[in-house]
Amino acid sequence: MNERGLTFVIIELLLGCFAVFCIAMMIGSRRTPHKKQIAVIVEDSESDVWVPLKEGAKEAARENNVDIRFVTTGTFDDAADQVSSVDEAVNDGCNALLVVPVNDRAAWLIKKKNYRIPVLLLISDSSCDMKSISIDPREAGKKLAEMIMDDTDGALTVGFLTDRHGSRLIGQIRKETASILEKAGYKEAFTKEGADQKFIKAHRSDILVCLTEESLSAAADLAGQKRLSGVDVYGFGFATEDVYQLDMENIKGLAYPDIFRTGYYGVKEMTARLNGDPLKPKSRVIRTRSLRKENIFENKEIMYIISRRS
Repeated sequence: MNERGLTFVIIELLLGCFAVFCIAMMIGSRRTPHKKQIAVIVEDSESDVWVPLKEGAKEAARENNVDIRFVTTGTFDDAADQVSSVDEAVNDGCNALLVVPVNDRAAWLIKKKNYRIPVLLLISDSSCDMKSISIDPREAGKKLAEMIMDDTDGALTVGFLTDRHGSRLIGQIRKETASILEKAGYKEAFTKEGADQKFIKAHRSDILVCLTEESLSAAADLAGQKRLSGVDVYGFGFATEDVYQLDMENIKGLAYPDIFRTGYYGVKEMTARLNGDPLKPKSRVIRTRSLRKENIFENKEIMYIISRRS
């Protein structure tokens, strides 16, 4: 065989080997099941407020061999804006959805969509009958009121800062807190949906109850700058920054829901459904704790989150 013929044979052999390799890869990819993907949709997904939720979801994902995709979002203008993000996640091919609805309307719009994949609501007190990992607003409100009453006497004024979206959960927490305090002699000074430092400085009260991350952060910063003299700040929150501000004594008490477990249980429930569990996802109600400076480091979930972030 001449040199030209030998080169041709070698090329043919190489092409044959390449073809066999490609076929083997195709067969292998078909035999290797792809991990199921669960999409998580929250407002302003890059905010540190979601660190506990993300860590809980990641922990469950590792245990259950699924992929978690935290959908990148900014601030939602309204409920319809959030539903558009949900639509995009579904169209991108996720297998299940975990959604923290911005308000009750968002939950109803999601239910109305009747997506072909399972959906579970998180941190929700929606009036619709979708399955959820929820917070008991009565428990949260009671924890806040009890901390305030433990620290102060009645006949003081209380200001409430609530959610700009008109969240049903936040509204229920405010209502429960205000009801208990009113019976104890406290007077409501104001209730404001959404607030910045300018509003907080202009509308004074003896006690300030912040029920959103934005208002709690703004009030804690002012307290840290000694610009809220005579005002005690309490809040409902779960961000690592809230815990830091509590440790710095810029916040006197925090109603702290177990958001780590919310993410963990959410992924666990959805994984069971995706793996063929005939039962529908189960609704759960997570605990809310009274958090003070002195008991921060007794909370295992908080310490776990801090250790993961350091």
